[in-house]
Amino acid sequence: MNNNLLGGLIIPPTMKMKYNTRGVTNPMDSQFTGCYGGVDLVLLPGETRWLPSTIAQHVAGQLAEYLFKKQDRRNPKSVIGVPQILNSILGDEIITKDRVENLSLADEIRQHEEAYARFVEAKRREDLLRDAEKV
Repeated sequence: MNNNLLGGLIIPPTMKMKYNTRGVTNPMDSQFTGCYGGVDLVLLPGETRWLPSTIAQHVAGQLAEYLFKKQDRRNPKSVIGVPQILNSILGDEIITKDRVENLSLADEIRQHEEAYARFVEAKRREDLLRDAEKV
């Protein structure tokens, strides 16, 4: 498998990332703070953060547990299980992994999110240029 392909898109070699990427979405109307390796990760209401896959899965698990415990237990048929909650808040894994230097966990998360934002912006520009050429 070519690690530089994402749904048919080529990830430029200048956008190297150490991990694959997954989105975690906070479906609540309130802020959620997860933690990984001593680093707090804040998810604002409705926000999706694109994190390294293992970190995203860990934080999504914390959020799913929180949402599971918050449910009204008076009607057992309406209770949604942790796996179903997890499926609704954790996005599919995107292959973005490449080898780069080792940083602190907080710096790695920051760098990963910045690199992913640059990737998305480049994709948007590419789409705009392609749409402009059609006109």
